[in-house]
Amino acid sequence: GQLLVYAPRYPEYEYGDGLLLTGMLEDPPVFVSQTTGEIEFDYAGYLANQGVFSVMAYPEIQVISEGNGNPFMTGLYSLKKKLSLSLERVLPEPGSSLACGVLLGERHKIPQDIQDNFSRSGAFHLLAISGFHLGIVAAMALGVGRFIFGRRGYIYILLAFLVIWLYALIAGSGAPVIRAAIMASIFLLAELFGRQKNALPALALAASIMVAVDPKIINTASFQMSFAAMAGIMLFYSGLRSIGRQLIVRWTGERGRVTAFSGLVTDGLAVSMAATIFVLPLTLHYFGLFSPLGPLVTLLLVPAMMPVMVTSALVAMLGLFWPAVAMLPGWLCW
Repeated sequence: GQLLVYAPRYPEYEYGDGLLLTGMLEDPPVFVSQTTGEIEFDYAGYLANQGVFSVMAYPEIQVISEGNGNPFMTGLYSLKKKLSLSLERVLPEPGSSLACGVLLGERHKIPQDIQDNFSRSGAFHLLAISGFHLGIVAAMALGVGRFIFGRRGYIYILLAFLVIWLYALIAGSGAPVIRAAIMASIFLLAELFGRQKNALPALALAASIMVAVDPKIINTASFQMSFAAMAGIMLFYSGLRSIGRQLIVRWTGERGRVTAFSGLVTDGLAVSMAATIFVLPLTLHYFGLFSPLGPLVTLLLVPAMMPVMVTSALVAMLGLFWPAVAMLPGWLCW
């Protein structure tokens, strides 16, 4: 199987480097409670689901060759590193780390105390690149494509398709990202061929493709939680939205600005609660955490996500060429 290596943060190694590792191969541990004797975490089983059967802690590492990677992926990883450096040059901490995590999927850069706060408040999922983030990218790509090319020849759809998959690869190709990319591609193809769009078959097809490519992925927490959240939204959102709208009309009347604004709030809560219903058992099983305020916190944070991602993207791209110009969207992003 594969080998999991623990190494110091520095020196850094690049994709495509050939490394000679000298160290001791060990079996992954199984963590057992010293008081009850029960298994707290089967780390060996967790790694085995990913094809990893050995670990090596801080071996002697020697670089023996460079440039062995796929040229396309080498270019993508190089671009991701440059975009990350652009954000770090323009934004102060912890804003730069948060922007790198939200935009590029580099969650390891976010300070631990901030990650803990997101986790305790039930909003940690907003830090993980998911369908929500990719949906924002797809909407931006479609809007830019329509503005530049119009609807002639469906070029805007092909542009959005290309941007979606490039972003999915740059963001780390995790299960939620690939699921969202496949579903978005299905909807774009439906738009291209003038067919009806239905979410549940698209979700099922995305799951089938991912499991066919990698059967072990069905045992991973990210795969299960990603599809559970989407299934919950598809099955429960309309019902929860209808209940919320009825309550709003009963309290405020059928018309007016208060009714319209309250409707937006209840719609947002309905989405968050629908996802939480299906994900809650998995969250308790894997992490033992649950925040009853999670749906409300998510509702309050979601409106900020699109401007954060848009301004972060502007900072990252402008910073490649004009760091001084990138300071303007950088101030807005901060």
